[in-house]
Amino acid sequence: MHFRVGLTGGVACGKSTVSQLFSELGVTIIDADVIARKLLEKDTDCYKQVIELFGNDITFSDGEINRALLRDLVFSDTTAKHQLEKILHPSVREQMLALAETSETAYCIFVVPLLVEADMLDLVDRILVIDIPEATQLERLIKRDKLTKSQAQNILNNQATRQQRMQVANDLIDNQNDINSLKDKVEELHHFYRELALKYNASC
Repeated sequence: MHFRVGLTGGVACGKSTVSQLFSELGVTIIDADVIARKLLEKDTDCYKQVIELFGNDITFSDGEINRALLRDLVFSDTTAKHQLEKILHPSVREQMLALAETSETAYCIFVVPLLVEADMLDLVDRILVIDIPEATQLERLIKRDKLTKSQAQNILNNQATRQQRMQVANDLIDNQNDINSLKDKVEELHHFYRELALKYNASC
């Protein structure tokens, strides 16, 4: 059993940057989005279930799922969103736990954007939230994904609020500062998590 830190935060808050910094320190990173993408690759069980549910209109001509179209669909239709999550989340959970068992580092990080929304809090021993103000988040999302303001706002509206994430956070990174400040904070937390992991592992 490994000590597991859940890294979460709203879309465009900088989770990938923070997880990369932890990775550079040698920490095992297990990313729910990466696993979900693999689960939706052509001809997998999850892929077949998604096609059965949404039809071939959700695919490109080569049969691969059009992820942008799927994203737009689930963020505009709550029922579709829940149906997709019902297909993906059990397999994501299972694979994350299996990967954690093979980790050789003192602790591992589960990067789960929907940690709160998907009720996956039980997967982790501690929660690190990456936070920025919503106005900054909206601006970054529009720029990154080339979305309209209404599209970006719709995505934010489908996620947990800042307050909901703050309520479950054990640790917080304010990601409004420069990269050097971010590196310092990550290194500080890395040492802290290693100490916690040693105590945790000794008690198991």
